[in-house]
Amino acid sequence: CVFIFMMSVLSDFRSTMDMGYILWYVPTESQPWIEYKVPNWAPKEKVKEVFDKGEGDFISFRIAGMPLHWKLINFIIIICPKVFIWKKTAKYG
Repeated sequence: CVFIFMMSVLSDFRSTMDMGYILWYVPTESQPWIEYKVPNWAPKEKVKEVFDKGEGDFISFRIAGMPLHWKLINFIIIICPKVFIWKKTAKYG
């Protein structure tokens, strides 16, 4: 029973660590995280008609750079409390 509990708690800790890795490895500069890609081989309206696509199909999201102040805010407001709660849960759980 304790083993199953610790497995679920470790899963949450691993996701918190992954969030920390993302904050560490994402470039510390402001970059766009959304991109609108219109095909250049045909007009947009023709592509929408032939492939039955809407405007939302031309939008893509990605992990982009984040300014340092936002990294610090995410670390202090999200990661630190999650690690604290995880530590208390694992110890007293």
